[in-house]
This record gives sequence, C-alpha cells and structure tokens, in this order.
Amino acid sequence: MWNSNSQLFGDGKVVFFGFARAALLYALNLLGLRTGQNVLVPSFICDSALSPFRHKGIDIIFYPVHEDLRIDLEQAERLGNNSTCAFLAVNYFGFPQDYAAVTAFCQDRHLILIEDNAHGFLSSSERHQLGGYGDVAICSFRKDLPVPNGAALIINNPAIAQEALASMLPPLSRPRLSLTVKAIAKALDLRLGAHLIHFWRTLQRDDTALNAAQTHLMEEFSLDSYMEQCSLYTQAVLRLLNIDHFREQRRIRFDSWREHCGGSTEAQPIWNRLPESVVPQVFPIRAAEPERYMERLRSDTGIKASRWPRLPKVVRENIGDYPPFYTRVVTMPLDGEQAMRKPACFGSPDQIWRG
Repeated sequence: MWNSNSQLFGDGKVVFFGFARAALLYALNLLGLRTGQNVLVPSFICDSALSPFRHKGIDIIFYPVHEDLRIDLEQAERLGNNSTCAFLAVNYFGFPQDYAAVTAFCQDRHLILIEDNAHGFLSSSERHQLGGYGDVAICSFRKDLPVPNGAALIINNPAIAQEALASMLPPLSRPRLSLTVKAIAKALDLRLGAHLIHFWRTLQRDDTALNAAQTHLMEEFSLDSYMEQCSLYTQAVLRLLNIDHFREQRRIRFDSWREHCGGSTEAQPIWNRLPESVVPQVFPIRAAEPERYMERLRSDTGIKASRWPRLPKVVRENIGDYPPFYTRVVTMPLDGEQAMRKPACFGSPDQIWRG
C-alpha cells in the first residue's frame, strides 16, 4: 500500500500493479463481489477490461453510451436488477463523466462505483483528479508513457482501504525484461527498437505466444500473463516525469489535430472543446469510413491511427443493435515519434523529463 502522490493519483490509497486488469481483479476481491451478482458496464468498452469479471464469475449487464461518450443513465436504470452490486464508469480518452449524476445514481441504488480511469492519467474534473470519484478506481499509465507496464488501483473509500491494509496482494510475477527493452527503445526513439524486440522474442522462444486471431478470442477471458508487478523502471519514470510539460504537449497536439480535422466531412471530432483540466490520451474522431481514412492518413503523413475499442464478443455479434458510431471511432496519437511526424502540424518534440 502506498500513499499517493496527489499530483498523479489524488488523495486515495494506491497499490501498484503491472497491468490494469490485475488491479481490477484485486479490487473485486476487496469488494467481495462474487458469482451470482452482476455489474453494470458500458457496452462501448475494450473486451480486455472484462476479464476480471469473467474470472470471478460476475455477470455483466451492458448499458449504452451516447455519441459524445456520456453514460446513458436512463438506460442503465432500466437494466439494473436486485443482483446488481456495482457500476463501472469509463473516463474515455481522458475526458470525465458527469460524476455528480453518476455518484448520485450509485448512492441512490447502493451500488459500488468502480471508476475506469485507464485513459485519464493526469486529467481532473471539478472537485477531484480523475480516479478520485469511484469507491475504487483503476489507472493505467503505460498507455501514456514509454514504460514496460504500469497500473494503479486507487482506493478512495476509507472502509475499503482499511480492508486492503489487512489483505494480501495476489501473487504477481516479475516484469518481463522484453517489455522493459521495448519501453527503453521507445523512450530513446530508437529506429531499431522493433528489431530488438523481435530478436529478444526469438531468443525467448515463448511457446505461449498466440496468433492475433487466437489472442482476440481469449483477451476477454485472459488474466494469467498480466499478473505482474509494476516495473521499477516504470516507477522511476513516474518520479522523473515533468507533469506540467507533459500536460502542455498533449493539449497542444490535441488542438493541432482539431484544427487539422476542422470542417472535414469524413472525420468528425468526438469533442470540439478541450476543458482546461483534461489531459487527453489521444485525439478521437468518428470516421465515416474508418479503414479508408486510416489508410489515407498513413499514406499521406506516415501517421498510424488506431481503431478503438475491440468490442466485447457479445457486442460484436449483435452490432446491429448498437449505434453506428460504435464501429467508427478512430484515435490519433498524441505522443512519441508518430505524433511528431508532421512538423508543420505539431512542431518539434520536446524533453518531457525533469532537468
């Protein structure tokens, strides 16, 4: 158990893990959630976020979100039942939900609020740093920084924090050296980084490696390979991070993308306004033809955009029942070499570490 650095994690108690899904599994154990209970979860979510619930045998009830990714609380109200014990809220891409409404919704129904802040590293909203609204919250900084792994469970509810003090952490393996090598290569902007990782994996001859199709099928249920300790390298990066500069650069790049996409008929930003307290993870758009847009972007600028999310299996199989935007979200990078590949748009990369 670590007391948090309030600049990074607010005022809650913090436990570090290698990956967010391991942190969430530990949270479910602390909360005493069990088979036969269910949790309200947004249907617009990456399938890998569900693996801790699957592992525990906890049922999932999906609720919808609006096109601006706000939670549809009216629909969530209709979907819950007497076995519903918790509510998962996602801060998509670093933008907060309406936590006055979400907190009231949970308190009125005696639901535990689990805040998924995997995208919201360093963002805040009104009263709290993001990650400070839920009874527990999950934060993942490996998505924002050149680190091999790194996630945190933030415990804001004092009663749950007391329970955590008396409990044992789950068994966690040591961080994989290959991930550290990859992170260092990324941090140093080495052109040979990908080749170094390929060479390392060849030496390792990891027989557990799966092809992409198999991995996608198992991701919603996979946990074993993610039960890792938080790397010491990751913890060092967090201590050295120049937070103000990191915030500034992310916001500048977000505004550059917004200007670039302004007036486009094939790529519409999900948000046209960047609140002062938000540190965006990516620049998300709704693309009329995602694959065509991504290919043209890659061809014209060399920038590789990504689709998000890889939806849960049951949502993919019934995609006609969900809004069209669920399959049209594309995200543009705001960090590293890719984000800086178009100098006229983004300027030169700056040092993000403390001097």
